[in-house]
Amino acid sequence: MRLYPATSAMIKNTVDRVNQSFVRLFELCDTVPFAESEKQLLVCGQPLAEAEMKKPQVVSFLEMLLNFGIKSVEFQKGLETNELSAFLEIMGQKPKEIETRGGLKQVFHQSHIQHILLDQKVYIALDKDKQLLSGVKIKDQDIVRYLTGQSDSDAIDLKELHKLTQDPDWVTQIFKLGIQHHKEEKGGGIAGNISETALKLIDSLDAITDKADRKKMSETISSTIADMDENIIGKLLLQKLDRVLDGELITHVIAKLDDEKFKALALRMKQIVEPSGLEKGDAKNQKSDLISRTYNMMMASETGKRLEQSIQENLEQEKKQSKEWFSHLKSGLSAILKGEKEPFLDEDLMKKLPTAVDQLYVNKKNNTAEAIIDNAFIALSDKNADVCHAALKSIAETMGKMYEKNRLDDLLRISNKLVPWIKSTSQLSPYDELLYTQLKNLTKKLIHETRFSDCNHILETLNLIASGRLQKSTATLTLSGKILEEISAQPVIKKFLANLKTDDKKRKKQITFSLATLGSPAVETLLDILKDSADAYERGDIIYVLSKIGHLEISAITDRLNIDQPWYYIRNLTLIIGRVGTRDHLPVLKRYLGHADYRVKEEALTGILTIGGVEGRQYLFSILPSIEDPLKIKIISKIGELKITEATPVLLKMIQSKSFTGSVLKDEIEIKICQALGRIGSLEAVPALNEIVEQKGLLQRKAHNEPVKAAAKKAIEAIVNEDSEKKIA
Repeated sequence: MRLYPATSAMIKNTVDRVNQSFVRLFELCDTVPFAESEKQLLVCGQPLAEAEMKKPQVVSFLEMLLNFGIKSVEFQKGLETNELSAFLEIMGQKPKEIETRGGLKQVFHQSHIQHILLDQKVYIALDKDKQLLSGVKIKDQDIVRYLTGQSDSDAIDLKELHKLTQDPDWVTQIFKLGIQHHKEEKGGGIAGNISETALKLIDSLDAITDKADRKKMSETISSTIADMDENIIGKLLLQKLDRVLDGELITHVIAKLDDEKFKALALRMKQIVEPSGLEKGDAKNQKSDLISRTYNMMMASETGKRLEQSIQENLEQEKKQSKEWFSHLKSGLSAILKGEKEPFLDEDLMKKLPTAVDQLYVNKKNNTAEAIIDNAFIALSDKNADVCHAALKSIAETMGKMYEKNRLDDLLRISNKLVPWIKSTSQLSPYDELLYTQLKNLTKKLIHETRFSDCNHILETLNLIASGRLQKSTATLTLSGKILEEISAQPVIKKFLANLKTDDKKRKKQITFSLATLGSPAVETLLDILKDSADAYERGDIIYVLSKIGHLEISAITDRLNIDQPWYYIRNLTLIIGRVGTRDHLPVLKRYLGHADYRVKEEALTGILTIGGVEGRQYLFSILPSIEDPLKIKIISKIGELKITEATPVLLKMIQSKSFTGSVLKDEIEIKICQALGRIGSLEAVPALNEIVEQKGLLQRKAHNEPVKAAAKKAIEAIVNEDSEKKIA
């Protein structure tokens, strides 16, 4: 509300949605208290689950309470929209501003806020170990896990559990706790998933309950179900409730529904069985028979007979309105296809637009659907801001609808239009945020289905924004960064790594590019996996990727070396720096020449030779005679492999000296020097190599074994042949 006036349509709609949520809550209870305790948010006296506490909106709400020093805020039945709007506007201000006006309570009084109370006492009713079911020896969570199939019976006393099922109050509590447990694990949960969990609980309770007690249990559970949200009840009624608790449960649930829920559910089922308007194009629902049977059972009940006329009248009214609305919708879609902008200002039309586009796809009218989407994109550049916002919202909601139906190719087409638009706009509205979320969902889905190249244009754009290379608002930059972090979670990165195991070079290049466009978050995750992975092949894949993209985020790699790390991790990090670093990183590598582990020193020396340029090579040549013989052999081989011409005088000096006398690796070192000189191909080395072969001159006092002579001879041949080839060329 700091960004938009309270009178704007966007703010009004948001406040209305919040108010409607409270209206639904007040149907279940008279007050909804929120409280802060030890930086935890309590809702109705219960602390939120850890997953819930991490949600941005929860973090923001808790931060608001802490900033204002509020211990609790209680919303009471009777809350008006204007009170809620005033509350949000007040809380959007800075605490110091409120203090100058007499404090929150004074400002609330001046704003006539009567149904929002501050700092009321909130009681937390929990037994020891958070046992809701007092006196029970078995822990609640163990019971719930057993009943929902998440654990076996080892932790459960089945005899004790059987006794408990005879207590209606216990059954009610454990059923509610099971639903709550599901919500905490899933971070909220949707109606369909909650109904599945509820059915598992019912199935398990059914299995451990005596036949004589099932009717009583059915009565108990049905009361709890009848009090649930109508969406959950609707899903449950379609979970074949007639096959549990001797078929009694569905009858009891139907009998206990209040009239409003009964009518709403009956109307919904009838509309699914006999669709009209937009839904006519849908294929026959797989559950149509079950829905029809449930509907008939509802209408055959006493409540159904009593409400039959009212339901029928509502159905007729719905059909009439649907027909009128369908005509209005067709007219609106036709106007959009003609390029008119007025339809975007029709709020009712815009609410139906995503469903309309979805139905066009269902009916194979792809060209029409795409034309509507294209015109929505054109509307984004309209001079009327309301038209732009409406078009933006319709695109975001249409993408959400298509995501639900897994229409990835159609979503990709939209994303190809959306990404250039995102690059061109600098502000971030709530609908922009929704669009970013849709792009995130699409990207994660494409990665899950290993369609890596398809999401690169999205990742590249997010990376440009998050890195500041595209000029955007701070909010947009932050949002892009958070999305990249979420996509870079370990399970997603491991999906990339699993698909690197291929001989297809083009595919490996695509995957590597995807990881590069994820930027710093991906590099950080790869480094985490590299440290902890016990799979040598996986570590090899990570080193391969970081050797390709590490130069983009080299600081993330060097930062890991600023803290104590195990030798094997340091070795891998120095290896990567030796591949992607620059001369600026020589001090980092030099630091590890004194490391206790030989393998770390080897990678540090190799890195200095590879990335150090003239400075690095001169440094290495200066210390080469004095380093341990095994490392000396490795570095000499690397010099030959890289054909470093300026190393020739150093190698000649070493082989002509007596420094190897007494070394068990004397012959091997001299052979490696000869081989390196042969690879380098400098004619400067031929006289010294000839002296080794012929054992004359000063070298007569220094005997060389036959393998060394043979290596020197081969080196001479290689140098002469290379020189001849150069002359011919």
